[in-house]
Amino acid sequence: MNGRYEKKRISRRGFLKGAAVGLGALTLSRIGQSDAGAAEPPAKWKREADIVIVGLGVAGLAAAIEAADLGAKVMILEKGAGASGASPVSSGTVWLPLNPLQNHPDSVDQVIRYLTNCAKDQGDEKLIRVFAENTKDTAAWLMNRVGLKATQPDRFDYHPGYPGAGKGRNISSEGKGAGLISLMIRTAKAKNVEIVTGVRARKLAVSRTGRVVGVIGEKKDDTYKAKRGVILCAGGFTSNEALKKSFLKVYPIYGQVPGLDGDGILMGMGAGAAVEGMCESIGVSVFRMPGTNRGARYAILTAPSCIMVNRKGQRFCNESADYDTVSTSFYPYDTVADAYANVPAWVIFDEKVRLSGPVAIDPGWSKDNSEEIGRGWIKKADTLEALAGQVGLDGTALAKTVETYNAHAATGKDPLFRRGEIPGTNGAGRIAGPPFYAAEVYPGLYDTAGGLKINEKSQVLSTSGEVIEGLFAAGTNAHMAIGFYYPNGGTALGQPIVFGRLAAQNAAALKPWK
Repeated sequence: MNGRYEKKRISRRGFLKGAAVGLGALTLSRIGQSDAGAAEPPAKWKREADIVIVGLGVAGLAAAIEAADLGAKVMILEKGAGASGASPVSSGTVWLPLNPLQNHPDSVDQVIRYLTNCAKDQGDEKLIRVFAENTKDTAAWLMNRVGLKATQPDRFDYHPGYPGAGKGRNISSEGKGAGLISLMIRTAKAKNVEIVTGVRARKLAVSRTGRVVGVIGEKKDDTYKAKRGVILCAGGFTSNEALKKSFLKVYPIYGQVPGLDGDGILMGMGAGAAVEGMCESIGVSVFRMPGTNRGARYAILTAPSCIMVNRKGQRFCNESADYDTVSTSFYPYDTVADAYANVPAWVIFDEKVRLSGPVAIDPGWSKDNSEEIGRGWIKKADTLEALAGQVGLDGTALAKTVETYNAHAATGKDPLFRRGEIPGTNGAGRIAGPPFYAAEVYPGLYDTAGGLKINEKSQVLSTSGEVIEGLFAAGTNAHMAIGFYYPNGGTALGQPIVFGRLAAQNAAALKPWK
């Protein structure tokens, strides 16, 4: 079913019941959302706008600002009391190659080449190209029309050895992610964008001809007409355990930001949309917060006197690589142990690291980790053998791993995993003790990277590959162009802003639905 109504063959109610037939219906049923689907337009709408956007993050705000500048009446629906999701708690770094502050030679072709190498044949060539062709203009738009006071961190891309890699492709936002979001909200409001909070969108309203014409919320009177189009920007599914079990490459895997339930993705699927890249994510190594399904990102993995080991007490990755690359080392499965080979893992570190600051990034974490040691979250011992006993590892194996690592560190080399060879990263350093410390490590998520399948205009496609009229997506409601490896910090802000603007431009160009 492609989401289009055929008047002579099926009834209006028949279309709405069948909108999710196929892969979408099977998936929705599997995750307990079999009642999710398209809705009939109500006889009377609570409110209306030219363009209705779901989600108050950078993608939704970029779309709103762009659409307002094009003369559209815009409404943003947000389920929280204010901006939520990954954007406000991010670093505020935005990866936009060819930005005005970049002081290194670059080109669209170089960006395409680099992203293609990162994607490992799992990206979308057309989306990669349209992103690369729009980064220069979008960076200027952010700085000139939105008013972003950006600085240049002048960082290498995360995979500097790949053809097409560059430097200085990031810009940093004043006030980090919270500052960027606040600025974009102020800009949107100044352009008369209406922001409606406390509304959880649940279904898309679809006309008799198969056009998406509005949004239906979970409350009875939450009906919002979109005369030109709906843009879904409600974030990924890091908080949705059913979706994570169904799609991601490893489980358990812990998100850091609550409330990312995949609502926009489920709404699109319910209206017959295809999904793409749902197994892909932006990964990170985390400490699982006790009693929750939330993880706190480790902040110490790049410290020279810190390593990660698996259940065999052996290192399994270059700990100083970027967080997403490290996270891919959690995927392998040990068929002998009948378990993921490196889940959970343990971070091993010394007193110098313990005193350097919180080992995990969480608002309640103590500065010197002493509270977490007292709670038993971090294990402490005077010997590596005793430490291994506390966490269920082989003491001899762990001691041998640290001995080998320290011996290599003395030479300034890491022949096993080439630690320190990536420009800008730390090499190996001696793990000194006693005391020694250990804590569990699990795979975690900055965000998911798969979602509704879109084309170069940010239009959502059906399971048969046709455009679903009136429906657009951006951010992590849409499948991102990145594929397998994360290109650089801030890609999860840069791509949503680019595709949010494209969605707005194309939605604003649609003829109004009566």
